[in-house]
Amino acid sequence: MERGKIPELETEDRGTDVRIGDKNYEVETLFGVGDVISKLTAKIKKYSKGEKVYFVFRNLDILRNLKSLSSFKKDWRKADYDVECFGFDFAAGELVPLEAFERLKGGANIKDKDKREE
Repeated sequence: MERGKIPELETEDRGTDVRIGDKNYEVETLFGVGDVISKLTAKIKKYSKGEKVYFVFRNLDILRNLKSLSSFKKDWRKADYDVECFGFDFAAGELVPLEAFERLKGGANIKDKDKREE
């Protein structure tokens, strides 16, 4: 998240979990959710094309549902939604993009993200 900006929590207009500037953060847990795609689809339909919607998940939820989350992101981006998915790097106090988990599952280390993007 952006430092120095005051977040809006649990907004009344759409029930966004956290809004910082033009970024809408939906903080989700997927534990016990039968149909992950349906849950996320219901959430993203609150927004319009072009709005920034960032889903934040527990790392374990990402690893358990990596294929579904990757597919969800890809499909909604094709539909012109500005959607991202993140986990946490608690040591650094930062959000970690879904792509880092995809690389991790493929055998790379999350810390290698900067080296791979060069």
